[in-house]
Amino acid sequence: MAFIENLNQWTGKDVLGAEGEKIGRLADTYYDAETDIAQFLVVETGTLRKHLVLVPAGGATGSPDHLTVPVNKTAVDHAPTVDAGELTLEDEQRAFEHYGYEYSPASTPGGRRLVRH
Repeated sequence: MAFIENLNQWTGKDVLGAEGEKIGRLADTYYDAETDIAQFLVVETGTLRKHLVLVPAGGATGSPDHLTVPVNKTAVDHAPTVDAGELTLEDEQRAFEHYGYEYSPASTPGGRRLVRH
C-alpha cells in the first residue's frame, strides 16, 4: 500500500474498509477549504439502491485496484447519506460528528469547510 498524493486518480475504484471489506466505489473527494487537504471521500455504496456517504480521507492508502480507508464498513453503513453536488453546512457537520471529529465552520465566505476539486 502506498500513501496517496492525488485522490482524484482513484475515482471509480473500489474503496475497502480497515478490515479489507468492500465499502463501495470512490465518486468524489472533498478538501478542507482553508488548508486544501483531503478531508472526506464521497463513496457510492449499496448494490440495488445506490447512495453516497462521506468517508474520512485521512490515512487512506492506495493500490493499483483500490483504496483502503482507516474505518470499517459498519461505521460507513451508519454514516449519514449525502446528495450529489455541493454539501450543505449540515452535511459537513453530520459527517464530522459521525466519525468523532470536532467541527467548526471555516472562516471562508459562507462558512464552507469542504470543497470539491
